[in-house]
Amino acid sequence: MSEHELAGGDELLKEVSNLKKFLETGLKGQPKAIETVCKMYEFHLTMRQFEERPGPIMTVLCLGPSGSGKTELARQLAKYFWNNVDAFVKIDCANFSERHTISKLIGSPPGYIGYEDEPIFSQEYIDQRVGTPKETAAQDDDTTPEQEAIITRIIDTRKKLKDLKEHQDEILEWLESLKESLKIDREIREQALGFTQADSKYPKDPAEKKLLEEAKYPDLKRKLEVIRLLDNELHEIVELFEELHINLAYERTELQKTFRTKPKQKTKKMVQKKPFIVLLDELEKGHEALHDLLLSIMEDGRVVLARGRGTKRDGTPKTTVTDFTNAIILATSNVGARQISEILKEDNIGFYAPNQTTPQNTEGYAKRTHEVGERELKKVFKPEFRRRLDAVITFRPLTRETLLEILDLEIEKFTIALRKFDLWLDIGPEVKQIILQESLDHPDLGAGLLRHKFKTIIKIPLGRRLAHIPGLKGSICITRKNDGTLGFYRNQPSQ
Repeated sequence: MSEHELAGGDELLKEVSNLKKFLETGLKGQPKAIETVCKMYEFHLTMRQFEERPGPIMTVLCLGPSGSGKTELARQLAKYFWNNVDAFVKIDCANFSERHTISKLIGSPPGYIGYEDEPIFSQEYIDQRVGTPKETAAQDDDTTPEQEAIITRIIDTRKKLKDLKEHQDEILEWLESLKESLKIDREIREQALGFTQADSKYPKDPAEKKLLEEAKYPDLKRKLEVIRLLDNELHEIVELFEELHINLAYERTELQKTFRTKPKQKTKKMVQKKPFIVLLDELEKGHEALHDLLLSIMEDGRVVLARGRGTKRDGTPKTTVTDFTNAIILATSNVGARQISEILKEDNIGFYAPNQTTPQNTEGYAKRTHEVGERELKKVFKPEFRRRLDAVITFRPLTRETLLEILDLEIEKFTIALRKFDLWLDIGPEVKQIILQESLDHPDLGAGLLRHKFKTIIKIPLGRRLAHIPGLKGSICITRKNDGTLGFYRNQPSQ
C-alpha cells in the first residue's frame, strides 16, 4: 500500500485543499494560521480511519493584536462547513469570571435557579446555533417504511407545534400592546369629557354610554373588536395545541410498538458529521473553573451536563452528555497584549512605516510576539492545560497590502448587497487610499478600525443620500474632489 493510499487518497487531499483555498480567500495575511489549521484537520481525517480519538478535532489558542483575524478564522470555518459565518458557538469568557456562572454552560441541577434554561454546551443549543446536522454518527439501514412514515409525521407535528408557539407569542405581544393603547385612549377620553366612568355625569344607560364613546372616540370600538378577535384566536390555538400533543403522543406510542416487534440484530453504517465550531473569546478572563471544564473537554471529548435526566416541554428526553469529538475549539487570548503593542510601535510594522514593510520584519515580529505570548501564557494557565492544546498560533500584524485586500473584500460584499436594489457601486483607487490612510492611526485595532472607517466614510454618507432619493437605480461613482472631500455621483443604468 502506498503512502497516497494510506492517507486517504485523492478525496482526503481534495477536502484539505478546498479548506485551505477557502480560508486563504476569506482570511487575509495569516498564512501560518491557515497552514496550522489545515494540517490538524488533515491529521483528523487521516487518523479517524484507524482510531477513535477521545478529544475534539483540534483545540487551538490564538494570540495576536486585536483585529488581526482571530475571530474571523472561526467565522470562515463556520462558513466553510455550514455556509453561514454566524453558525458557531461564541462564548465571551469575560461573562464567566465567577465560578457560579459555569452553570450557564453545563446547566443547573434540579431545584436550582436556571434548571429550565438550555445550557450553552447542550446538544440542543449547539444544534440551534449551527443548524441541526443532517448527517448522524450512526444510522440504521434496516428502518422499515412504516417507521419512516411515523418519524416523518412526528417531525411535522413538532414543526407545527413550534410554529404555533411562535404565532401564539406574536398574538400575546400584540394583545399587550393593544390593551396598553386602549388604556391610554380611555384616559385621554376621560380628560376630554371632564368626567370619568365613576362620576354621576357619566351615562348609566348602556346604549347612551355606547353612543357617547363611539361618537367621541370611534377607535375604541375598533380596538375592542380586534382584542375580542385575538382572544378568540388564542382559544383556538390552545385547542389546537391539545390536539397536536395528543397526536404526538399517539405517534410515539405507535413508533415504540414497531421497535418492539423489530428484530434485535441491527446493522449500522457510519456517516461523518460536519464539524461544529466553538469560539472562546478572551479565555484568560474566564474563571479557573472554565479552564478546568475546557481541560476535561480536551481530554475526554465530551461534557456531562448538570441538569439531570428528564424531558423537555415537548416531551422529548433531555440530553445529559454532549459529544465534542467533532468540535473545532478556537480560543483567543490577549495575554501579553500590552507588550505586543509596544513591540509593534518599536518596529513600525506595517502601519507606521508602510514603505519599510518586508517579509523579514513581519517574520521577526511574529517570532518575538510568539515568545512574549508563550511567556505570558505560563503565568495564566496551568501546565497541564497548556500541554493539552494542539497548537498556539500567533497572528501576524496586518500590513498595508493586507488591509487593502480586506478593504476590497468589504467593498465587494457591500456592492453585492446593493445589487439586490439595482444599484452598482464604483469606488476609485484614490478613495480606497483615503480609507486606508484613516485606518493606520491605531495599529493595535487592525481590520476592525478599517471596517469602521469604511462604514463612516462610505456607507453612512451613501445611506443618507439614498434616503433622500427613494427608488434610485443605476451606478453610483465615488471619487475624490479637488478639495480632498468625497463626491457621490449618479450615472444612469446602462441599457
